Amino acid sequence: MKSLFFSTIVVLLLAEFQLPANAQTGAELQASIDAIKAQIARLSVSPTVSDIPLTFRFTRTLNLGNRGTDVRFLQILLNRDPLTAVGVKGDETNYFGAKTKAAVIKFQNRYASEVLLPSFLSVGTGRVGELTRAKLNVMLATLTPVPAPLIQSLPPISVITPLPIPAPTPLSFDEVNRKTRDALVNIICTTLRSGSFNPLSGSGVIIDPRGVILTSAHVAQYYLLKDYAVPDFVSCTVRTGAPATNRYRAKLLYIPPQWVEANAAKIQDESPTGSGKHDYALLLITESVNPETLPLPATFPSLPPLNASDAVQKGQQVLVAGYAAGFLSGIAIQRDLYPLSSQGTVTDVYSFDGTSRDVVGVAGSPLAQHGASGGGAVDESGRLLGIVATASDGKTTGERNVNIVTFAHINKSFMEQNSQSMFSFLAAGNFAQFAENFNTGTVPALSKLLIDEVNRNNQ
Repeated sequence: MKSLFFSTIVVLLLAEFQLPANAQTGAELQASIDAIKAQIARLSVSPTVSDIPLTFRFTRTLNLGNRGTDVRFLQILLNRDPLTAVGVKGDETNYFGAKTKAAVIKFQNRYASEVLLPSFLSVGTGRVGELTRAKLNVMLATLTPVPAPLIQSLPPISVITPLPIPAPTPLSFDEVNRKTRDALVNIICTTLRSGSFNPLSGSGVIIDPRGVILTSAHVAQYYLLKDYAVPDFVSCTVRTGAPATNRYRAKLLYIPPQWVEANAAKIQDESPTGSGKHDYALLLITESVNPETLPLPATFPSLPPLNASDAVQKGQQVLVAGYAAGFLSGIAIQRDLYPLSSQGTVTDVYSFDGTSRDVVGVAGSPLAQHGASGGGAVDESGRLLGIVATASDGKTTGERNVNIVTFAHINKSFMEQNSQSMFSFLAAGNFAQFAENFNTGTVPALSKLLIDEVNRNNQ
């Protein structure tokens, strides 16, 4: 293709500089040839599409405040369509500002079936994520090329094949296990003094690289008791590694009020029961336990949630992981708690309403013990299917089923209460403001509900 393109330019330029017979001396002819060569050199550049190189593809997530050449290319592409225009053609910049975000939202809404619906989104977010980039790259690959100056009459150059959205690639067990353990956390909550309720150790999974943890509601409810008797009566720490080591502080980002209302009376039960319905919560990592020696990372290792409820099938192989502590003493939990993971098979699928896949059971898992609650269940591609919620009865873990609340149920529950999907919430990234609103508007009533139950039981 490159040599054909070069020779075509030569033909066109020779036609433009064609000389009458016997009109030039040898020196004049050589001068004309040199002029042709110089013009060829000026034209032998990579062809562009509206000032975007044909080989360019969007590869990184773009957000409000980003800068770069790819931001300018994004604006150029959006300005091709009046319905998604950022501004005036030719005035594109390298800065992703409010106008660019608004234009991206228009673009996402315009192509909602390709960039929003697969993630259960109904309106654009303004964040150029994986699906939005895939659509932009397909458009780049299929645009008619704009030839270089003086060769507009050339036939269109063959376009690059559109980029497909790749299917998730199965990973080895070791790779899935490594990724899962990297995103796994232990949540340990202790009290200033004993007697009121027992300390707690549970698990969680980081689902967003900005430090959002998904865990069980029956783990996160201890955050509602933070100021039970005196300020900071309950202290919770996020731990990672093997053995689990104190790393972060987190605050409550969200817990379903309907779960708290339905389960408040069980706050002091040694072996509480439940179905798993609405049994999830979100925490937000806010600081390091020691900023000087353990600064917060720029991003946290995380697991992407699975967004299709029907992807969980009987017979499917999954990895279940958590900080199981059912057979450890309190001192051992503090000093020698290690993550536990095992591969298992989905044996049962349950539904709360008869239509959706809300809970799945994995038979004979060693994770069917205290401490594993909030741990992750991951498919062979490293996507989070759900979190550990409950276990069936049995004398040993081999006789028990560990029950997983699916992310499909979590997403549906979150959407019912917040008028947005979990995916759009994560994409928007307004975690600090959401946490502030939730903790000032909703938490006081939920905390009072739990504190009243504790006081009632202690009378």
